[in-house]
Amino acid sequence: MLLNKAMPVCPKVVLVTMFEPAGRPGELSLFKERLDLTPVELAETGLREVHLGAEGDLLALCTGVGTANTAISLTSLGLCPEIDISESFFIIAGIAGADPTAATLGSPVWADWCVDGDLAFEIDAREIPADWPTGILPLGSTRPFGPSDNLPQDDLGSSYQVFEFNHALVQAAYDLSAKLALETSPAHETYLKKFPDNFAARQAPTVLRGDCLSAARYFHGERATTWAREWVKHWTGGQGRFATCGMEDSGTLHALKVLGTTGHANPARALLLRTASNFTQPPPSEPATEHFTDENTFPAFDLALENGNRTATAVIDDILENWPEWNSRF
Repeated sequence: MLLNKAMPVCPKVVLVTMFEPAGRPGELSLFKERLDLTPVELAETGLREVHLGAEGDLLALCTGVGTANTAISLTSLGLCPEIDISESFFIIAGIAGADPTAATLGSPVWADWCVDGDLAFEIDAREIPADWPTGILPLGSTRPFGPSDNLPQDDLGSSYQVFEFNHALVQAAYDLSAKLALETSPAHETYLKKFPDNFAARQAPTVLRGDCLSAARYFHGERATTWAREWVKHWTGGQGRFATCGMEDSGTLHALKVLGTTGHANPARALLLRTASNFTQPPPSEPATEHFTDENTFPAFDLALENGNRTATAVIDDILENWPEWNSRF
């Protein structure tokens, strides 16, 4: 489908996905199958995976993995003359690692906060002082989780490091989806028995609210998870609780923030939904190094795709069906 610059499409919802692995369905696949989406050509943007619903009310794209890909993709989309996303709602939907003390596999989690985990000072793990819990420090700090005293107030570290969502919008999305029937699987239940002391990990999947750490590196391990909890707490002033991690979201949100300054997008209309496909640490007594194989990296990949699709679609459908109310309310 070719679009006309003279009459730009104005989608009510933009669905942002990131990961389509070769040879198997990924984050966009179920949406393409179930929402009657048609590929569109936006050659001048460099975007390859862009799809529109029949009425042009829904636009879905797959950006590619990593903060750089998502930042570039969203900026390109926002500046594309054939598309007007200035009044769109954004639903960022992907798989996630989950803290086993906060969520179980297959649980979709709406975020109130997203914290970048890549901008930091770092000391090699073999050189960390004995009394430090981590070698990763906030930019401008001289100790773990210390204040960033050595950064100018307008430095990138403060404007890019943490994103706060519109909590009323998050609440609305959660209220719509909280009671959805979600899938589970025997393989999921068997795997969860490896976490006998984590109450949250052993529950059936359910829609939750919790906060996301965005880091382009795939981290794994008990100590790494402890760091993530403290990192999210630090950058949100104690208001956020680490629940999920993804590899792209701070890039997406920074692009929306910049587009918001020019009127090309409204970052207050953004939602982040991450669904747990794996935990951020191994079961007790299992080494973290065994969890970078295909079978262990994403033990609930298909389950996360299914439950994430159901949850995001419930909100997408409601926005499209009740656009005047959503548009006036947010």
